Amino acid sequence: MMGARGRCPMRLWQAAMSGLHRTRPEPAAGGGRGKGRILIELKRLRQVVALADSGNFARAAQALHMSQPALSRSIQDLEKQLGAPLFERPPREIRPTSLGALIVEEGRELLRRAAALDAAIADHRGLSRTVVFGSGLYSNVTLVPRAIAAFAAQQPDVQVKVMAGGWRDCRDMLERGAMDFFIGERTDDEHAEAYRERPLRERQGCVVVRKGHPLCALHACTLADIAQYPFAGARLPERIARHFPRKAKLGRPDAGGKLLVPRFEAYSWTAISAIVQDSDAVAFGSASLVAESGGALVCLDVVLPWLRYVGAVVWRAERGLSSSAQSFADVAIEIDATLPD
Repeated sequence: MMGARGRCPMRLWQAAMSGLHRTRPEPAAGGGRGKGRILIELKRLRQVVALADSGNFARAAQALHMSQPALSRSIQDLEKQLGAPLFERPPREIRPTSLGALIVEEGRELLRRAAALDAAIADHRGLSRTVVFGSGLYSNVTLVPRAIAAFAAQQPDVQVKVMAGGWRDCRDMLERGAMDFFIGERTDDEHAEAYRERPLRERQGCVVVRKGHPLCALHACTLADIAQYPFAGARLPERIARHFPRKAKLGRPDAGGKLLVPRFEAYSWTAISAIVQDSDAVAFGSASLVAESGGALVCLDVVLPWLRYVGAVVWRAERGLSSSAQSFADVAIEIDATLPD
């Protein structure tokens, strides 16, 4: 494994080889008192990487499933052992120092290799017979059921567990190692280097309303007309939300100002469909989803080129995928290519 300077630093190589050791200096050869090697636990590497990814102790602690004071003490202890700070701590967002950036860069690769080793051992022992993944709103209706059926036919002995949710919920579960991967649309590009993904086909979306909705009577429906009605669905990514007026009745911006929080936030197409059918709310979907409503829903006759579904199979870069999870991802990609727009 090659680092930024052409070789792996000895301290980090020791971390890879000695993940169960405590962080401590070793005496120099011959019993001297000079500087020795420092062994870093893999769990502390995860903490450093998580803090660098989140830029915030509270978010990193939540992702690691530990308390914020415990994470802060652990980072401080490591900095004390190394004799140098790993993070700058300005008022807003924490940033790695040069040493911290080095450890984050090399640590990602070490964590990825450690996870790959764990997966290989589990495969060898026949333990990786479970696939746990998250599914986004639209993939959970069209792609995922078909992929599960096809995968079950190929590998009937593998247990599959799917959890529906938005990108941010699934991202937190990926951080904690509670799922192998996520199938759906990432709604932000924060810390994209922490993830790997395999793209799904892009699909044109449409504005979905109930049959007989007031918008259906308009001769030429515009975006301003649509924005006058409440939106039912998942939070909209910035690439879509930015096209709507700031005072649109669809919903409100989130705390970060990047996502549009719907008036009726839901992550189940069954729930969204029911809301739209029984009210004047609008939703974003696809022609295939509307076709499954039996005529109760319609797509408005308006083309919004930027209203596209951009999905992917996403996983944490340092963890990799087990052979069973990789096989499921392969099946999902194949099935996705056969689905209609």
